[in-house]
Amino acid sequence: MTEYEIVEDCYTKLLNMDNIKEVHLEIPYMSKVIDMVIIENNNRIITIEFKLQNWRKALNQAKVHKYGADEAYICMPEPKQGFKKEFIKLLKKKGIGLFKYDSKKQIPFEKIVDAREEANRWQPRIDLLKEMIAKVKLAAQENEIAAV
Repeated sequence: MTEYEIVEDCYTKLLNMDNIKEVHLEIPYMSKVIDMVIIENNNRIITIEFKLQNWRKALNQAKVHKYGADEAYICMPEPKQGFKKEFIKLLKKKGIGLFKYDSKKQIPFEKIVDAREEANRWQPRIDLLKEMIAKVKLAAQENEIAAV
């Protein structure tokens, strides 16, 4: 299974969950692109960086997400040998959560590590993320209208 297939599977399943208002893919943010942004019914913003293997790269990307999101997660299938202790320790230290992806489940991931909200978030970075979500949402709506 590819990273893209995992993202698509999660996207499709998350759209049907009661506690989720919106799900967006590929949100540009601070010279990076966030794989998925979830907006819950209570307007909390959760970002998810999907990876098949390279958890170090995912960790660096998720650290940037924390500037604007309420919670930042990495989602990946569990390796055959399990998640490395070093990885789990770094996630907890950085306040980044971990979802274990499982294609067989209706809820596509299981929370392994809880994300922690960044206490020192800076309002302009939060506003930037919200602005980028709004732009992607508007572009999608315009594409739908143009297709009709």
